[in-house]
Amino acid sequence: MHISDYSESCRFKDCKHIDEPGCAVLEAINNNTLDRKVYESYLKLRKEAWHFSTSEHEKRKRGKSFSKILEEVKKRKSNF
Repeated sequence: MHISDYSESCRFKDCKHIDEPGCAVLEAINNNTLDRKVYESYLKLRKEAWHFSTSEHEKRKRGKSFSKILEEVKKRKSNF
């Protein structure tokens, strides 16, 4: 079976198959009707597609946002 066999049954048309409620793909993984390796491969391909289709500006913007979050986490850890 393929992810596309399940994705048409998802609750939302724009389901990303990550954490949305009513995701048929995640349900298939939990029921062991879809191989987890197939799902992991899908996620890897999706990440690669994002990397190659995203502009450098968008990548830098995301990196800066991640850096800010990381700094906040470090500050909170040092306060404990």
